[in-house]
Amino acid sequence: MERVRSIQEVMVAKFPRDRPLRASVAAAKIARRAGAAKDSRKLDAASAGDQLDIVELLRTPSGTTRAQTSDGGWVTATTNDGKRLLQTDADLQALLKAQGLPARLPEPEPEPEPEPEPKKPEPQPRRAAKRKPKVASWAPPQDDAARSRALAAGRDSAFDPAEAPWLQQCLLQCCKPLQIVSKADWLAKGQPGDSNGDRNGQTFAQFCRPGPRRSFPSKHQKIYLTPLGEMQGAPDTAVLEQCLRAHFQMDVVVEKPVVGKAFDALEKDDYDYLETPSCHELLAKRKPRDCFAHIGFTMEPLCDSKKGFEVLAGQARPDLGVGIFSFACYESSSPERFLRRCCMVLVHEMTHLFGLKHCVHAQCLMNGVNHLGESDRRPFAVCPVCLAKFRDSMRGVWPTGDKAKPAAGAEDRLLLREREILKFMEQHGLEKDAQLCRERLEVMLKAQ
Repeated sequence: MERVRSIQEVMVAKFPRDRPLRASVAAAKIARRAGAAKDSRKLDAASAGDQLDIVELLRTPSGTTRAQTSDGGWVTATTNDGKRLLQTDADLQALLKAQGLPARLPEPEPEPEPEPEPKKPEPQPRRAAKRKPKVASWAPPQDDAARSRALAAGRDSAFDPAEAPWLQQCLLQCCKPLQIVSKADWLAKGQPGDSNGDRNGQTFAQFCRPGPRRSFPSKHQKIYLTPLGEMQGAPDTAVLEQCLRAHFQMDVVVEKPVVGKAFDALEKDDYDYLETPSCHELLAKRKPRDCFAHIGFTMEPLCDSKKGFEVLAGQARPDLGVGIFSFACYESSSPERFLRRCCMVLVHEMTHLFGLKHCVHAQCLMNGVNHLGESDRRPFAVCPVCLAKFRDSMRGVWPTGDKAKPAAGAEDRLLLREREILKFMEQHGLEKDAQLCRERLEVMLKAQ
């Protein structure tokens, strides 16, 4: 069958309601509005793969193509920069002909025959060129020696990992090697981790160097958690609060949701995705005095158009002490898997606010993620290198040095933290992650 024109190629068209133009949603989610204008009232949203019956296509002055569905709603078909949100069915060639639209694209003009190349002179004998040695492909720095260097104390650290020898043992025994499984993975060649410096990693000593990204909570500071928009389908906020308390051992305050005019004022792109810089600005303005970190979460998809990120699961701003993350792309038929995905992105973004970068020393919660499959492969636990960084950051809350030794009958702070995380995992049916917690606890207790 001949290829028909796509929605992007049709400027203005109308189709009979008994013979509409069938199209499927190509984006993760697009908004359906009451009118063709971008600021029209939002009715609902269509998800990837949904089938829509189009009765009218309208090109706006800004260059965006709007499509009216048979039930009266309007969706964006193409953006003004040519991105397609809908995909037409190629079987509608006859229907397009009936509407007076070209059924096949113009045939390309034949290319002129190339002129014969002049005969090349006979090559003269020459010495064979020396072959350049092959450069080995990059691999994460996670052999025993590299992991030992990653845990070495620095001159600026308040906590010495040598005070907790189980960190090294756990790193070697409990942590699986980080692997690049597919070309789409975060650290694969040509992917974000290859170009943004993530491959360099961050050792414990590098983390402890003074700088604006370092952040130390005080005894009286708290974590604030704020929902943005409607929370239908989101995990129970009390469960998110429990998750944060277990992992960071700090008080957590849940704020009222940002809805109505305040939410509508947040900047969005042409797909109705929330722009993360606008969310960061709102959260920073609403930080109470005793706030160490202000985390926002939403059921709306996120993006950062200025930085070229069309879809984001979350984004932290350590310099502002704020972060935003979305549950929009984490839907699953398994409630446990959905909760695991949501809690993992919550803890991941919160950990960034302590100044931790993405981890390359082992499979770790702080590994970067480029797709959902890669996210599900990660363990719901930070590796000992990242755990040592967190312990050093708590210097203003937990004692360090000789004072860090627990009193008689008291448990080490990190040991207590691991027990509370295990309790959270068991309570919410995350058995695989709970088993990893038990293995870590076993190593920790043997080293006491």
